[in-house]
Amino acid sequence: MISELVTNVFLHARTDCVIHAAFDPPILTVMVTDEDTHELSLHAPSTTTEDGRGLAIITALADTWGIQHDDRAKTVWFHLSDAGQPQP
Repeated sequence: MISELVTNVFLHARTDCVIHAAFDPPILTVMVTDEDTHELSLHAPSTTTEDGRGLAIITALADTWGIQHDDRAKTVWFHLSDAGQPQP
């Protein structure tokens, strides 16, 4: 999931990015911040192209996710939870 967000930065924002991850049991929070202030354009991927599925993957796998904007950057974040998962 992190690689999907970083790939989006590389392909679309074309800026440096910072990855931040924190685990506060049972929730893992991951944030990828880039220096692009433009809104993300969310669209359904074409059935004939190989790209355009990154945020669909995030939507399918994350417990929650979102986008935060400010006047200098954009952050895409997601939460994963281990609640209810069997412990080794």
